[in-house]
Amino acid sequence: MTRGRFLVGLLVAVAGVGCGGPGLSRPVTIRYATSIEEVHPTVTAMKRFAERLEELSGGELRVEVRTRFGANGHELLEACRQGQIDMGVVTASTLAQQVPLANIFTMPFLFRDEAHLAAAMADEPGRRLREEARRVAGLRITGFYTAGMRSITTQGGPIRRPEDLRGLKIRVMESEMMVETLTAMGASGIPMNYGEIYGALQRGELDGWENNANTILNARTIETGCNHLAWTRHLAMPDLAFASLGFYERLTRTQRAWLEQAMAETTAEQGEQWRRNEAEAVAQLEAAGMRCNEVEREAFAGRMQALYERAFLRQGREFEELFLLIREM
Repeated sequence: MTRGRFLVGLLVAVAGVGCGGPGLSRPVTIRYATSIEEVHPTVTAMKRFAERLEELSGGELRVEVRTRFGANGHELLEACRQGQIDMGVVTASTLAQQVPLANIFTMPFLFRDEAHLAAAMADEPGRRLREEARRVAGLRITGFYTAGMRSITTQGGPIRRPEDLRGLKIRVMESEMMVETLTAMGASGIPMNYGEIYGALQRGELDGWENNANTILNARTIETGCNHLAWTRHLAMPDLAFASLGFYERLTRTQRAWLEQAMAETTAEQGEQWRRNEAEAVAQLEAAGMRCNEVEREAFAGRMQALYERAFLRQGREFEELFLLIREM
């Protein structure tokens, strides 16, 4: 199955109560929000979605894209619950606070590459995530945006094996799983808001952080002396697009079809654009003095078993079965 066909098929029939929406007065204005910054490739894709949906609907459906909405993705989800927005984009890690099964996409060294992640989203793992999002959170997962694979950048280096991370304080997202991941890899995982990273590196409160190349470039943390990038590729965590069921179910069948088509087309375009942007970002980072190196990835992955077992105990048997299914895909 192609990614485009999968994304069209994402919007299966569901029922439930969601948060508020714009009603059906024409034209319908859809409030589509994210907490990430304007320059992020995902925002470009969100704006393209807005353009394409207006084209398909002949102006009947219009989209107002809001960036840097709230302090973080948690506030964005709460805004959806209160009816302040109709659609949004958050990381899988953030969604997991309301939809625990989304934690499967935060498991380190589970996905071999982005193609493996796309295959999982197109198959049983993606189906189960959509069902749980509908059931426990009143949300409809409408698609996923590629967010690359995360690696570690540090002020000292190179980092090639777990021993090289010993004693280093590495910023991670505010997620228990991310803290455990960096600790298992050999460092001290320090949870911190994105906006605080630059200053913390300047003050010596951090030795590095982890993210994809696009975000590392945009954050300009190379200016703080964070000029070693180790390709650990420890995590392939997507950004997930969602709509509240309350909003979605007020749309007509034709309006839903337009929305589905626009999302399928533009998320596929985003994946292609992301890969081009990432190659350009790496070239710009290297030109600015970033030193990139491969790592002994299996040495890092081999330290994850205790983390996996703790996650299985917390999340339950279904989670463990899904993990094993993905690993064997």
